[in-house]
Amino acid sequence: EFCCDHHNCCCYCCFVFISPLRSMKPFRFLQSAGSNRVELSLVTNSSYMDIISHLPDDLLLRILSFSTTKDTIATSLLSKRLRSLWTLAPGLGYDESNHNGDYERFTKFVHKSFVSNKAPVLERLHLSLVTKYLFEVEDIAQWIHLAVSHHLQELRIKFRSKQVSVSLPSSLYTSETLQRLTLINYLLRDVPVHVLIPSLKTLSLKFVTCSFSDKMSLQRLLSGCPNLEELSVEQDIIGFNIVLLSLQRLNISHKSGSKEFWALGKIVKKYFGLHRPCVIDVPSLKYLKSSGTASSNFCQIENMPELVRADVDLTLGVSTHKKFLRALTSVHHLTLCWHMKQVVNPSGRIFNQLVHLVLYTSSGHYSDLVTCMLQDSPKLRGAY
Repeated sequence: EFCCDHHNCCCYCCFVFISPLRSMKPFRFLQSAGSNRVELSLVTNSSYMDIISHLPDDLLLRILSFSTTKDTIATSLLSKRLRSLWTLAPGLGYDESNHNGDYERFTKFVHKSFVSNKAPVLERLHLSLVTKYLFEVEDIAQWIHLAVSHHLQELRIKFRSKQVSVSLPSSLYTSETLQRLTLINYLLRDVPVHVLIPSLKTLSLKFVTCSFSDKMSLQRLLSGCPNLEELSVEQDIIGFNIVLLSLQRLNISHKSGSKEFWALGKIVKKYFGLHRPCVIDVPSLKYLKSSGTASSNFCQIENMPELVRADVDLTLGVSTHKKFLRALTSVHHLTLCWHMKQVVNPSGRIFNQLVHLVLYTSSGHYSDLVTCMLQDSPKLRGAY
């Protein structure tokens, strides 16, 4: 179910709990002092409880927090010590599909385990939801509000296959402790006018869009994250500007999600007027990954003077690629995938800092592109 990274542990033995309900044997990782060698061995039934008794509470709590709460509670039945410890686990994870479609049973389980949790700081809350009924939306908002009141640091909400509209509680938009936020298959709405999440460092948006009544919700969310360092956007239509002075890593891709999301995206584009390219202004960016039409007409990327590494997939919009390449002139390491028959001559775009180039192309005129890149990169040391 989960593994504790041995590099982050203060002891040499990291134990992996597997839910007894899965009928699988547990393992342990052993590392010798002064050595990087790690050995994996099966734990026999006779030594199972002995290993648990020798692990410190902090490590046990860290391990327990990486499983779903349902498996954590099942694991706690192994010993009295675990039964008293699991309520202090700093992570909660719920998967609605594990409850056989019984929503009432699922909500009771979530509520009871939330109330039982006594951790002073809730490091993570992961929700994987099916959500077929409108009344579930209120429950979800209540769980998130409760988590925020426990100094929540990481929130991940995933709706399976169907995009769902949920109003996140206002307390989330002013959280002083939230550091990581992930939304998947989500229709964002009711974002307050004033948003301030000062500790948020990482934001991941996968097939997330705005409601028809408020097309600026995503814009307000981004504007309220003054210290955001890493942003990942993966969706059918990128219809909002990304203006973040603090951003250091950006992963932006154009991919088609579910059929429902694709159909909704067409409507949003038609009625919100998203034919204009979104503007990306990130002057502190150090790493860029861009793929699909995110590198073409959908995005207008400004200059990135601090850019160190870029992985770019160019597929559409030959004319706009000239502008896109102009934004990469400060990059040090560039991986460029060129999938068009026509080659844009990038001459005049001097890559003064480029030292490493990896080029993939299906064009029959790739030699022209390579020649231009070599001529315009005076510091280039290696090209592949």
